[in-house]
Amino acid sequence: MSIEPAAAPTWLLSRELVTPHPLGGCNMGSAPDQGVVNHMGEVFGYRNLYVADGAIVPRPLGVNPSRTIGALAERIADCMV
Repeated sequence: MSIEPAAAPTWLLSRELVTPHPLGGCNMGSAPDQGVVNHMGEVFGYRNLYVADGAIVPRPLGVNPSRTIGALAERIADCMV
């Protein structure tokens, strides 16, 4: 049995490419049992260690996340100051 590649339905219908953006891995949470970093991007249990990229977004947003990631990074930078 061989698997044949298939075009995405969005390409077949409207000639638009839609791809998922991998996010997560270092999720933001309100406590250590809910995530790796707090709302300011600081790693729980490690003072002055921050994560300010797409890793803190817990799941795909459904749209290109670049503006959300940029806004989070700017907010974390402001909180650090």
